[in-house]
Amino acid sequence: MLPDDLRATLERKGVKPVQAFVASLMAAFREVGVLNFGVVYIATENVGRRLASIYGRESSPGKSLARIAEMLELGEYRLEEGGGEIVFAMKSESCRLCPRRVGGLELPGKLCPLPGLLSGFAGVRAEQDVKREGEYCVIRLKPESPA
Repeated sequence: MLPDDLRATLERKGVKPVQAFVASLMAAFREVGVLNFGVVYIATENVGRRLASIYGRESSPGKSLARIAEMLELGEYRLEEGGGEIVFAMKSESCRLCPRRVGGLELPGKLCPLPGLLSGFAGVRAEQDVKREGEYCVIRLKPESPA
């Protein structure tokens, strides 16, 4: 894809320069071998906690997930709650932080920053595997059980 085509695609998706920077930086770190999904998960979970301490959480994990998605303008998503879990489904084509679709990562393996970010911000536990279901990348989260 030519740079002009890439720019037009990202602008059509509503990707802002700071989002392209974050996604491209993650992709670049992965390509030079200093980043993997385990590190991304832990780091973004910490970032999520930090953002929650700065901006506050909502009254429920589901509302917190919606808040962080809106605050960071992640893209088109849907939330489903029930059965002791919360499902956060990000429409793949609309995600504005994807290291692949925005950052240009071509290496195999996962690098999605959303499971850790959502987990840390909402105070819930995320399955580390993002599952692709049709047009969506699906992240399953479970509220922590009270001790």
